[in-house]
Amino acid sequence: MVNYKKIAISGVHSSGKTTSLSYVTYKIKSRENVIGILNEVARDCPYPLGVNGNFQTQWWILNNQILKEYQLQRMYDTIICDRSVFDVMVYSDVLFYNGKMSNGESFIIWKTALEWAKQNPYEAIIFLTPLKFEEDKQRTKSTEFAKEIYNSFNDVLFTNLPKETRVYVVDEPEKDNRCKKVGEIIEQLMSGK
Repeated sequence: MVNYKKIAISGVHSSGKTTSLSYVTYKIKSRENVIGILNEVARDCPYPLGVNGNFQTQWWILNNQILKEYQLQRMYDTIICDRSVFDVMVYSDVLFYNGKMSNGESFIIWKTALEWAKQNPYEAIIFLTPLKFEEDKQRTKSTEFAKEIYNSFNDVLFTNLPKETRVYVVDEPEKDNRCKKVGEIIEQLMSGK
């Protein structure tokens, strides 16, 4: 039986996930003792990201995501994650279609991610639509790659999530308003509505 709430903020790179999580963290500071925050694990990945990624990249990210979620689930009533295992599925999907991963490698990622999500469900995924790209030294600025990722998110999130996982789409073009909307959704989820 699950005795925690796990909420993930998902979306393409440079969609405001980390900024939104920082905003939410600041707003709920007084509840720190019951909320675990999982920052994006990809930023620590020693392998190439984005269009240069491969199985090694995605396997490292998936395993670190699972490990950190596992640790936080045992310590906190509520966990808010910058990305989810579904993000790894999405990036793996696009890398497979671009010839950077084999079918077998992609299968391993998907099977592991889906099993984790089944055994350790997310209460909600807050999906942020793309924003204008900002400078990010770690990620590609390829708008074509971002479009592929976005399209794959639509396929993955709306066909592979467990029925009990709610999806909220935030399509606010202004970053400040986007952060506020994410904060409102998280407050609503935490209050049990």
